[in-house]
Amino acid sequence: MLVRNVIADSSPVRRCLETSLSVLGGMFPPTESQIWSSSADISKQWQPLGVSTVEPKRAYMLGDANYCPLANFYADKVDQLPETKDFLLKHQDFIERFTRFSGYNATKNWGIVSSLYDALTCEENYFGNEFKWPKWIEDVGSDCKEQMKAFRNFGFYIEGKLGQIFLKLRAGTFLKTLLDRLQNIASLGEINDENRQVNTYGTHDTVISWILHALGFFTEQPSFGSGLIIELRKDLSTFEPIVHLYYSNLTNNFDIYELPLNESNTFKNHCNSTSCKLVDFASSLQVYLPADIEKECEV
Repeated sequence: MLVRNVIADSSPVRRCLETSLSVLGGMFPPTESQIWSSSADISKQWQPLGVSTVEPKRAYMLGDANYCPLANFYADKVDQLPETKDFLLKHQDFIERFTRFSGYNATKNWGIVSSLYDALTCEENYFGNEFKWPKWIEDVGSDCKEQMKAFRNFGFYIEGKLGQIFLKLRAGTFLKTLLDRLQNIASLGEINDENRQVNTYGTHDTVISWILHALGFFTEQPSFGSGLIIELRKDLSTFEPIVHLYYSNLTNNFDIYELPLNESNTFKNHCNSTSCKLVDFASSLQVYLPADIEKECEV
């Protein structure tokens, strides 16, 4: 595949840019004509590839902390949801133990449990055998890690219960861009400067979870390196453009499995098989597409 048939977008956060550049470097090692130096060994393994991004406050498509007051307004109401109240009541004993031994007041802010678990698992993955879990983990109890993980997964799950408007504000810009690109390729039937053969998107686990919620496939916090694969194909019998959706789980040794669109609440009314006609795929997502994201983010 020629590099000019690829376009890459990324969140402006540095780790996402670094990941995008690394993925592109692995996908597209230079061929003969792309080797840019006869003396530098790296020229045989890597070629410069561009990644597009925007400033953080306008990163509506791939950023996890873009300026969107209305989305934050909805997110601030998460504690009022019945599911949240039930979850906290069920885990009240753990919250009290966690607050007593960790030094962090989870009674006032249960989100600190999720944040700490995320930070500690990141450090564990980075430092490997050198990493030591804090002593207070044992003091809280043998179930501490398992409970903290449950809080982390619940934090990702409950945002999907904030409603259609919240998901439109958080996932809608990506879904709109995706559909625009798929529909442009399908209508023109060719690859050009605006329609590329491959589009890559570097983003955050939070953004992937919002997209999965909108698509109707969320289960738990996306693991490191996980992501969605969206394929546009042509039906060989009808010649209509069809969409296949896949999920890649890095922690399971890069397992890739298809997400059956007919089993999702988002698509089941329009799609009667695991794949879906592009026109029906687009129709199913209309409720999540913003017309003007900056205006719609205003409170």
